[in-house]
Amino acid sequence: MEIQLYKALIEAGVKEDTAARVVDSLEAEIRERMQQARQELATRAYIADLRKGLAETRADIIKWNLGTIFAIVGVMLALSKAFT
Repeated sequence: MEIQLYKALIEAGVKEDTAARVVDSLEAEIRERMQQARQELATRAYIADLRKGLAETRADIIKWNLGTIFAIVGVMLALSKAFT
């Protein structure tokens, strides 16, 4: 890509040193943006940790729900015995 851009700038009448600086600047900008994009991408290890955390959270939610259900059933049984 850089050679094509360089040739296009030369054909458009841009001086060689200016064309080279433009191409180098563009290449540096692309390299910097690619580096930023790589930092924002999720890695397999990160996704594995995330899945593990979600599985643990899901297990905690199930435990709390079951505990709450048993507590409600216990309270209802106690109330029904108290009022009969």
